[in-house]
Amino acid sequence: MPTPLLPLRGIHCERCGHVATPVQHFGCESCGAHGADVADRPLTGEGTVLGAVTVHRPGGETVRIGSVHLQEGPMVRALLAADVVAEDRVRATETDAGLLFVRGDH
Repeated sequence: MPTPLLPLRGIHCERCGHVATPVQHFGCESCGAHGADVADRPLTGEGTVLGAVTVHRPGGETVRIGSVHLQEGPMVRALLAADVVAEDRVRATETDAGLLFVRGDH
């Protein structure tokens, strides 16, 4: 069921096939196509973690952040579940705190 954050959205260039996120209407960042050649489309929200780090915030709170290579091609930086490590397959989920990438087997 669609929510304000899911599905993730991106743009697809009909001319060169490049996929990018976030959605913007300036044109393809790869070949420069614009207008009808660039279309808004949903992304699966699934991908592979390229790298992850734990950030220690004041007061003792920790958050896990990382780079996720989405299966459609773009790379996004995102909040990760605490158990996610590099090379894990992940999927985007929506939480009260926002978008979170969790291991694909959850």
